[in-house]
Amino acid sequence: MITPSSYAKALYAVTSKLSEVDAKKLIGRFVEMMEARGLGALLKDVLKAMPEVADAHEGIFPVKITSATKLTEGLIAEILDAMEIPEKKANIHTVVDPEIGTGFRAESPTSRLSHSLDERLASLKQIFISH
Repeated sequence: MITPSSYAKALYAVTSKLSEVDAKKLIGRFVEMMEARGLGALLKDVLKAMPEVADAHEGIFPVKITSATKLTEGLIAEILDAMEIPEKKANIHTVVDPEIGTGFRAESPTSRLSHSLDERLASLKQIFISH
């Protein structure tokens, strides 16, 4: 079975080699074909996957940073540095979630960095349980 991501990768590979006008025409035909075949839900998922596919092709990493409070740009830069992701190559999505306690959690396709109190406490609990 072909996944929405597979469709998006193929569509990106073809359209990235075309002029903007021809790429728009091809995408329009693709949309018409999918709708005509009753594949509207799949089409929605394919189009939703396109930005991530394009970023991956361009070497851009999606980075989700969840923190208990809003982080400063300087701290975000330090987090990216610790994850060894250049700022110019990061598509950053920040989320404020007081439920994680203090600290932050940062995730990308290639790495994960956590400095949240909840995860530290869970880790300590596992240590006490295992001993």
